[in-house]
Amino acid sequence: MGEFKRKLSEQVTLNSSQIFAFIFVYIWGWLDFSFLWVVLYLVGHVLNVRRKQKRENERNIARRIVEEGEESVLKSMAQLPSWVSFPLVHRAEWLNSLLVELWPHVDALTWKIMQEKVQPMAK
Repeated sequence: MGEFKRKLSEQVTLNSSQIFAFIFVYIWGWLDFSFLWVVLYLVGHVLNVRRKQKRENERNIARRIVEEGEESVLKSMAQLPSWVSFPLVHRAEWLNSLLVELWPHVDALTWKIMQEKVQPMAK
């Protein structure tokens, strides 16, 4: 029942703001003000509505993460790439294997640079 009241309240607020915008535009034109002000108001209104919807979506996602857990929410979002659903160990496994293969070469190269560049500067 609480969800229904919240949605009803949102719809009433949205519809009343649209009615207010219509009355505002009508009075603005009746008073012979510039049409540019009407356009600027409507652009601002649309941007404000989009900003509110974006914030509401972010809140809903955060609420779902708290209720259901991060991994189940990430799996349910279709637009995310497949690597998001893997555990952290699987995500970094390729990097770990690369470091294991390269480390002996990096170690030798670092030692060579230290002998050629840093030792003469220290003397």
